[in-house]
Amino acid sequence: MSFNNILKAIPTSTNKELNDKLAEFAEFIDIYENAESNKIIISCLKEKEFNSEELELLLPISKSSTELSNKITPSDIKKSNGYDSNKAIKYAKQWWNRTNNTDFPYYANYYKQDLNSNDYNDLDENAKGQSAIRRGWSDCTNFVSQCLSYGGFKYRKSGLFVPHRQSKNWYYDNGKLSHTWGGANNFYQHWKSRAGIAKTSDLLTAGDVISVDFTKDGDIDHTAIITSNINNTNESKLLTQHSIDRSEFLPTGDYFSLAYLYSQDYKIYGYEMDKAPVK
Repeated sequence: MSFNNILKAIPTSTNKELNDKLAEFAEFIDIYENAESNKIIISCLKEKEFNSEELELLLPISKSSTELSNKITPSDIKKSNGYDSNKAIKYAKQWWNRTNNTDFPYYANYYKQDLNSNDYNDLDENAKGQSAIRRGWSDCTNFVSQCLSYGGFKYRKSGLFVPHRQSKNWYYDNGKLSHTWGGANNFYQHWKSRAGIAKTSDLLTAGDVISVDFTKDGDIDHTAIITSNINNTNESKLLTQHSIDRSEFLPTGDYFSLAYLYSQDYKIYGYEMDKAPVK
């Protein structure tokens, strides 16, 4: 969509703050790669009334990413805030290639899969242990949220009007969980405020979490947790994730590390979880 066509598609408003946001939006939407999101944004803006927070979630993110750093910082400088990273890591390694439908059945129920089975996974193609029935949904963020919950982070839920859509909230509920629990971009919106974005990769250690923008289009695509950190180098900060299900190793046998993701030229947004309030 050309810049001029964008301006024609966006309604004007008597609200100066809103107009400034629309103008900013018009400047970068022509290079924003997510066509489906663009359609929703334009449709949203054409409505006389809309939720400004929901619009914000659709726009490309502008927060500075976590820059690659090869500096080695002692990992013992971390301060405890009540988050037990060992419990989060233990949970990640226990469930990395399975689905915990016992404690968190929402997605299996939504996609009409058997709630009595925890064997669904989404391993690399032809990997040993692939279940007959794949998971059926993108589970990376849901999985990391479970890890954080087991590590001690408490749910946040407030507001009577569609609380599940609000980025300030983060919670699981069998009936309707928050978008920040299972959506990669929404998860980023919550944790960038709750924990902040680490300036450099040397600040991250085991138990910390990353969001990944694969295409550098300003839209978060993936979430993973660091489950090992032997000597605090990027090569030793090993990752565990769902969709594709991996725990610290690639199909080649190489380490699945923070260094590997940086080598792919992805944008990384890391969270120092010891800096986030658990409640």
